[in-house]
Amino acid sequence: TFYVENCRQCHGEPEQDHQGVNNGLPAGGILVFMGSDGSYSELAHKARWGIPGTVMTRSMAGTPDSQDMIDLMLYLQELDEATFVITGGISGTWYNPDRNGEGFLIDVAPAIGGGWMVVATYYTYDGLGNQVWMIGNELAAGNGVTTPMQVTEGAAFGTMFDLNDVIRTDWGELEFEFSSCGSGHVIIRPNAFMLAAGLGFETFQYDIVRVTAANACP
Repeated sequence: TFYVENCRQCHGEPEQDHQGVNNGLPAGGILVFMGSDGSYSELAHKARWGIPGTVMTRSMAGTPDSQDMIDLMLYLQELDEATFVITGGISGTWYNPDRNGEGFLIDVAPAIGGGWMVVATYYTYDGLGNQVWMIGNELAAGNGVTTPMQVTEGAAFGTMFDLNDVIRTDWGELEFEFSSCGSGHVIIRPNAFMLAAGLGFETFQYDIVRVTAANACP
């Protein structure tokens, strides 16, 4: 009741990345924020006393007392346990055993401004059998993230490398959704240019699992 009456108007549902008068903070939504270190005590303090210099004053938050905070934290904790969200524990190498020979390296770390930044690398091939390596990053939203991907080329190996030689080409996007620390799903979407380039790219999807063991997830 406290969350619905005093928090939802700015933050939306706890599992949503809501763009309200709070300027979209915390990025990814309340449950994503709660997956970061020290978030429970930080959230309880901010929810009770407000945040100076923002619209979230103590009166705006409903002048909560200690019992309100206990109820609020129990409510959010129950939601957090029932809803899987991306945290740093997702970091690792992922693949589909039936597609051994390609895969994804996923790195997740706290983002500046809050939330979790996901950096995804995709090792694969084009339709002609040439190796393709691409990379992208985006903020996680709950248990999912859609990362715009770029292919790089043009530079030389070793001491001949020159940053100015690197050519970055937009490739499309990868849409990840994770249901646990060890299982997920990916939708692979080349953009219109890549679909028309005659390189054999197509939109498709499949399940993925970890190659490496989970580390404190979540």
